[in-house]
Amino acid sequence: MGFIKKFFCRKKNEAEVIGIIGADGPTAVWVKQKASNTENEAFLEYAATKIKPNAHDFCELEEYLIKNYNAEPYILSEKEQQVLKTNVIVNHFRNLLDLPGPLSPNPTKKQILEYAQNDTSFEQARKYPAEKLGLIMKAYKMKTTSQRDTIVKLEVTTQYMCIDDASEKLANELILWLGVTQNDIDDKTPRFLAYAYTLKKAGKIEYGI
Repeated sequence: MGFIKKFFCRKKNEAEVIGIIGADGPTAVWVKQKASNTENEAFLEYAATKIKPNAHDFCELEEYLIKNYNAEPYILSEKEQQVLKTNVIVNHFRNLLDLPGPLSPNPTKKQILEYAQNDTSFEQARKYPAEKLGLIMKAYKMKTTSQRDTIVKLEVTTQYMCIDDASEKLANELILWLGVTQNDIDDKTPRFLAYAYTLKKAGKIEYGI
C-alpha cells in the first residue's frame, strides 16, 4: 500500500488547498473561494448536516497512540520543527501573513500557477519566530512494515496533527478517531475538512448519488 503525507489548509474567503502526496505521484485538490466553488462548498454544507460532534480531547491522542500503536516519543530535528511550525502558521495564523489576492472564480491552470508563484506565505511562515506564538510541538514514532517509520507530529496549542509516512489506512484511522467538535463543524475548520473528506472517501457519507 502506498504511503502518504497529508496537509490541510483552509481559511474562509481565501484560496485554499488540500494536498495529498502518494505513491502514485502528487495530486492537488484546489478548494477555491468559498462562494465560487459550488461543488466543494455544497459537499461541505451537506456533510455539516450529517456529521455530529464526536471529538476526542487532543490531550488523549498521545495516550491513544502509545496504547494502540506502541508509539514512542520522537525528537524532532531542527528542520522538522521548522516545517511543523510553518504548517501550523499557514493553517492557523494566516492573519499574520501577507497573502496574494484571492483566485478568481474558475481559475485557469495559468492563473493557479501564477498564484502559487506569488504566494510567499510559506516562506513568511518559515521565518516567523515560533516563540512569539507559544507553540508546543511534539512527535511520536510508530514502527510499520515499511522501511520508514510513521511519524505523527503534533502542535498542542492549535491541536494540529500532521502524519508522515503513514499508510492511508492508518492516517484515516487517526483522523476519524480524533473526530470533530461543534465548532469545527460550524466553522469548517481544517480538522472538519479532513474528517469530512475521509468519511466521503470511505463511503460513509453518501453524496451525489
